[in-house]
Amino acid sequence: MIIKIYGERNTGTNYLMQLLRNHLEIIVERKEGCVLASNFPAASVERLEELGWKHRLIDADFLQKKGFERESILLLTLTKNPYSWLLSLHKRPYLPIFVRSKVKHSRVPGYPLKRSWLEWRLMKLTGWFGRRGQIFLYRYSRWCVYEKLNFSDFIRNKWFSRFDEGKERGYYKNAIKLWNEKNKAYLELAQHYDVMLLTYEELLASPEIVVHRIANHLKCIPQEFKNVYEPAKQVDKIDGQKNYQFYYSYYLKEEWRKKLSSQDIQWISSQLDQEVMQAFGYQIL
Repeated sequence: MIIKIYGERNTGTNYLMQLLRNHLEIIVERKEGCVLASNFPAASVERLEELGWKHRLIDADFLQKKGFERESILLLTLTKNPYSWLLSLHKRPYLPIFVRSKVKHSRVPGYPLKRSWLEWRLMKLTGWFGRRGQIFLYRYSRWCVYEKLNFSDFIRNKWFSRFDEGKERGYYKNAIKLWNEKNKAYLELAQHYDVMLLTYEELLASPEIVVHRIANHLKCIPQEFKNVYEPAKQVDKIDGQKNYQFYYSYYLKEEWRKKLSSQDIQWISSQLDQEVMQAFGYQIL
């Protein structure tokens, strides 16, 4: 059976994958999913690649066009409290190219250009190439990186999506709208496919319970539980202060609130989808 993890950037997808790797009998593993030993129909390695980027906007139409049947796949989605998630995204936006534009200077993204002399010239500027020899080129009047925007400007800024992110228009009005749309899509997906909706906070609070929930759903027996205390990302391993205890305290005791101004909280709250918030058990601040 295929297990596929979907979740926005900085929502614990790597941590969840490590827990699955340590406790379930996995035949094949890829960065964003795995094939589990079970009585369900097996799938080839190539099928994992067809499921796309774990951070993409996912819907039932996408999976149906790929030919996936409900009985052959379990989808695990991860959602983080939008207030703390925005702080994480501002710090690590994980961009396809390392340059972006402020809202007041930006224009709608251009189309991918086929390899040419311009691509080689831009390679030095962007350091990133897309699939099939194409470069995802945005035409901007000014350039900057998201991280260099202060947080207040960042949450009011357009978010330009990757070409493989599943957003046809190419950008969101702001990153809060991205959170609304992608998490609403998880809720809608659960009406058509076998989806286990998880939150980052419950994963941190009770990782053993989450592992057993997944194992019970798959009708298999997990190995003796051992938590992952080291950070899942290499960049956090370099910072010796960041480990499971750090994340547990920071997120579950909501220490991140200290970093938000009342004006920013008010703006974020005005942009959030209240129904999506309620569905995942979050409160509007």
